[in-house]
Amino acid sequence: MEVKVSDLIGRVLLLLDEDQDELEAAVVYGDMGMELRRLAGELVEEGVENVFLGASLGQISESKEFGIGYMYNASTRTGTLQMPDDFLRLVEFRMSDWRMPVRAFSDSYEVEEPHQVLAHHPAVLTSGKGDPGLVAMYDDGRRVVRVYGTEAGAQPIARRYLPRPKIEDGKIWIPSSLYKACAREIARMVKEIVTT
Repeated sequence: MEVKVSDLIGRVLLLLDEDQDELEAAVVYGDMGMELRRLAGELVEEGVENVFLGASLGQISESKEFGIGYMYNASTRTGTLQMPDDFLRLVEFRMSDWRMPVRAFSDSYEVEEPHQVLAHHPAVLTSGKGDPGLVAMYDDGRRVVRVYGTEAGAQPIARRYLPRPKIEDGKIWIPSSLYKACAREIARMVKEIVTT
């Protein structure tokens, strides 16, 4: 859901309320004029990203759909799907011929050309027995997901992800189930900064 950043910051300040006087006195973040509202505002994107990366799948009530122009290569028996620029974390990916979806990338795969795999998107691959798998990589300068363990004619039926948080027009997209966790994380970050 789209959330007003001002509302999120207001919630953060409510979480800081019990120690407000102490926190206000401790604010030295770069300059003596730094106020908590401004500090919280500067931490919004980072705090939301921390929550997105740490949330379990059961905590994620909403996600976005990705994938532009799915293509299947019969000679390599792989599919390719373009990733959005704001891709942060996979929530679910499933092809129509798979029994089970892939819900996360694993960091256990070693590739022949490691520079091709995206640092923030480690890979999961097939076991060689036709199991589903994905590799996030660059292909001709584009970020793509390479799909393994699928057949010609199959199509992506679930392709969900969490985007890298970005404030636009005073709003930020956050799944409703993670809103309170985001406010708590930003409040924790503010406390950590001003009390150290």
